[in-house]
Amino acid sequence: HHHGPGLQDRRRRGGAQFGCLPGLHQRHSLHHARLLIPGPLVNRQGFAIAGVGFELRCPHPSCDIRLPEPYSLFSAAPIPSPAQGVYEVLPASFSDRPLAAAAPLFAGSGLWRLGALPENQLALDVCQPTTGRWFRAVILETDFSRGTFHAHERLGPDGPLFPLNHPHDQLVIGNRLACLGMGLAHACGAVVDGRALLFCGRSGAGKTTIARLWKRHGAYLLNDDRIVVHWKDGRAWASATPWHGDEKEIHPETVPLGAVCHLHQAPENALRELPPAQSVARLLASSFTPFYLTDGTSRVLDTFSRVLETVPSFELDFTPDQRAVALCCARVLPAMGK
Repeated sequence: HHHGPGLQDRRRRGGAQFGCLPGLHQRHSLHHARLLIPGPLVNRQGFAIAGVGFELRCPHPSCDIRLPEPYSLFSAAPIPSPAQGVYEVLPASFSDRPLAAAAPLFAGSGLWRLGALPENQLALDVCQPTTGRWFRAVILETDFSRGTFHAHERLGPDGPLFPLNHPHDQLVIGNRLACLGMGLAHACGAVVDGRALLFCGRSGAGKTTIARLWKRHGAYLLNDDRIVVHWKDGRAWASATPWHGDEKEIHPETVPLGAVCHLHQAPENALRELPPAQSVARLLASSFTPFYLTDGTSRVLDTFSRVLETVPSFELDFTPDQRAVALCCARVLPAMGK
């Protein structure tokens, strides 16, 4: 059976598709499916997102650190050295002892809270949905560059450690990227002619729908739900993350950013170019920017401002069919050459 060049290209680029991973999607609980990177006991794991290296280390040689399977795509290539996020992983168990008090900074959806500890550290506490019990998941430096994961999820007393669960994996990694001036956009990234088209929107805006339309057109996806936007070497870039939505395809790449579109499902297709100031505000509103961290927010704002001075931005009302893609081909793709 002939698959055609699209599938062959995707294989060559190293993309993959994964089944539903509850631990990687905001609508699901803390406990992710046990899809694991296979292999012998590993007390050190590394991966890179948007060119930033992350490392997890357990001081005990007999520890076995496991990562959710999509992270395997981001650990295949050599990890940039030195890593810019280094975290110790320690085994832990649920306890009825009260947590050490942390001055509250932010609480998210009743599932997690971030607080300030003495000695210039942060505490990330997570609620176990099944019991309503809070536990201390991570203790961090204020720039998220270093910290300690308390891995509460194990398969038995001597089982492997699972430090990267939702929501604290995205919180730690996303906030570290923000402190480096990289923004995590709530967006689908479709790659067309070597450049990324970003389609931003909240849950239900149509990101997965537009992703599938572009796939039919011959594009491939970085990811359908979380894209890192950053600036390097005088140009804007878009990078994939391991955190997908309903469309499972992931390509662990960094490609030039061509254009940004803000989605609205509508009965008719319409496209309106946004001025830079308005486009910055829209992208900031469609990102997971840590507004509770002044330094991280200001760095992301600076990056978005620089990016959108050179990258065109649009508001796209679209119907869930190929006419929306045709409109983008007629007006958005030519604008990417500006």
